[in-house]
Amino acid sequence: MTLLILVFSIVLLIVVIQPYNNIHNEKPNTTYKLNPDRDKNNWWHCPDNYKGFPALSIKNWNKAPALNRRLPTFKEAGDGTSLIYYEPNVYPDAKAYDMDLPRLASFANPYTNKVDTVIVIQVVQTDLDTIVGYRYLTGGNGTYNFKSFHFLTDEEVKKAVEKNFIE
Repeated sequence: MTLLILVFSIVLLIVVIQPYNNIHNEKPNTTYKLNPDRDKNNWWHCPDNYKGFPALSIKNWNKAPALNRRLPTFKEAGDGTSLIYYEPNVYPDAKAYDMDLPRLASFANPYTNKVDTVIVIQVVQTDLDTIVGYRYLTGGNGTYNFKSFHFLTDEEVKKAVEKNFIE
């Protein structure tokens, strides 16, 4: 299983560090700039990764391990702690997004055409994009662009936990 996670992390690393040629040579002035030539390959979801990311009760969502305001080490990218890894020498602008994690979010899931409640465990920002690493409550994980997530307010979290809590 460790070898599988390491191989998967290396494949993800290759996808993430693909070079980007900015046609207009403009530096984005916003947190997120869609790069269709690269971003479509950065996003993935693995809802059946139950061993690496088992199901969590919505009651315990805030106990999910998360990379809070820091980038992962290469080791963490291989051991299941991290979903997103940017090689620092290739992407010196990569940084952890300034947000307390984990966070519950609604995710407009393009793979299922549904809105899923997920646990955000990692957010990485570069000059080109901002990518979210998330866990499904039912198990599994994925990454997608920041714009597809609505981070729940405290009141929305309270309602979601009350609505979905089953002993």
